[in-house]
Amino acid sequence: MEETQLKYCEPGHMANLCGSNAAQDFISKAKFKFLLKRNMQRVTFTPEMDTLLLREVIANQAFAMKNGTGWRQTADKLIKLPNFTPILTARTVRERTNSLVNQFRRENSANEKSSGIEEEEEEDEAAGEMTRQQALQGLKSNESCPFESCCLRPPTSPTTPCGKKRKAADAMLAFLEDKENTRRKERERRSWTLEGWS
Repeated sequence: MEETQLKYCEPGHMANLCGSNAAQDFISKAKFKFLLKRNMQRVTFTPEMDTLLLREVIANQAFAMKNGTGWRQTADKLIKLPNFTPILTARTVRERTNSLVNQFRRENSANEKSSGIEEEEEEDEAAGEMTRQQALQGLKSNESCPFESCCLRPPTSPTTPCGKKRKAADAMLAFLEDKENTRRKERERRSWTLEGWS
């Protein structure tokens, strides 16, 4: 009985199967099925593994790197740990991280809705939208900036007055600073009300 021979070019990639006459490039069909089954195994993450995964993703800044290099580096580092299996891929790391982020967002929004924080955040978002619109108006107009905090940063030259039209980056920076100040004041107000009740 003649055995069907398949060339197995790269481990883990079924798309790279091809026929060839070179004996050293062939593996038996049974061995191919075994390798395919081993590579298709699911990785079951435990809470400890999730914690290690997220720490490595943050440490490697996997989201910031291009072409998946951050995810590959993270997977390589995690494989070296005793908790992880050697079949961990960059895709598995990326998909599990995205799954955890989405799960956190769903649970967080459900908790906020049940605790009543949602209404306060809607007010904050409305205030943020007004600030965003003011920032866009400041970018479009040649008038002075609408922010009170426009003089937080020194002018680029001593002859440039603060009232001239600012660059887009400066307007967005002022917008973000204003938004952060608003959030800080809101956190202080909330902590004061919580401390007052205890």
